[in-house]
Amino acid sequence: MKKYAPLALVVGFLILALVRFGVRHGFQFGPTNGEVIEQYQSQFEPLHSTLAAVVTRIDGLPPVEETKLDLTLDPKPTLIVGDAERTNTSMISLSYLKTYQTPDVTGSSDLTAGDYGHQRFSIDGDDFQHTIAWTGDDNPLVSSAMKRDGSDMEKMLQKTLALEYLIVGRNGEMKPSMYDEHGRPTEDLPCEVFLVSLKTGKIVGQAQLLLPPAARPGGGMGPGEIVKDVVRQIGEAWDQGAVIKWQEPAP
Repeated sequence: MKKYAPLALVVGFLILALVRFGVRHGFQFGPTNGEVIEQYQSQFEPLHSTLAAVVTRIDGLPPVEETKLDLTLDPKPTLIVGDAERTNTSMISLSYLKTYQTPDVTGSSDLTAGDYGHQRFSIDGDDFQHTIAWTGDDNPLVSSAMKRDGSDMEKMLQKTLALEYLIVGRNGEMKPSMYDEHGRPTEDLPCEVFLVSLKTGKIVGQAQLLLPPAARPGGGMGPGEIVKDVVRQIGEAWDQGAVIKWQEPAP
C-alpha cells in the first residue's frame, strides 16, 4: 500500500492545480448560466403565468382603504431583510411586474417616475426581480454572462421557486402639489401593498402606506432609506400576522 502513496499525492496535487488554473482562467466545471436558465425555464412558466394574472388583478382593484391579512396563512409570511434563510417572501413593484418581460435596452440611466416607484419596493440583494427577468421571454443577460459558471445562478433560481409569498407595491399619485421655498416636496406619498400567495395566485393581504415627503423624487431620502421605511410600515400594519422586518447587520 505504501508504494501507491506518492502516486496518490501526485494525482491530488495535479487535480488541485488544474482546479486552481481553471478558476483563475474562467474554465467551466459545470453548467453555464445559460444552460442552468434553460434547464429551469419550464419550472418558471407557472410563476410567470401567476405574475401576469396578479398584475391584471391588482390593476383592477380600487384604492386600499383598510388593512387586511389572512391570519390562517401557513407558513406565516416572513420577510426579514438581512436573513435570507428565514425569509419566504419577496417584494417588488407593480410597475416592474408590468415591464420585466420587455426590459429597457436603451442603456439610459435616467430615473423616470416609474423607476423611482420601483425602487421603493426593491430590496438590495433580493434576486427575485432578476431571476424572473432571466427566465422570461426576453432575457437581458449579455452573452458573456450567459457563458459564466452557473452554480450561483442555480442557487438563485431555486431560492425564487421556493418562495411562498410576494409583496407587490402599488404607487399612488407621483407628483406632489406643494413644494417649500427650496423646491422640496412637502406632501406625504401614499402607497399600497398587496400580499400574494405564489402557490395559489390569490391576494391574501393588503395595507396602505404613507411615506414622508422626503421619499418623493427630489425629497432627499435615498433608495435604501425608503425601502427600510416601507418594510417598517408593512411590519406594523400586518403586526403578528406576518414577520416583516429589517434586521440590522451585526457590528
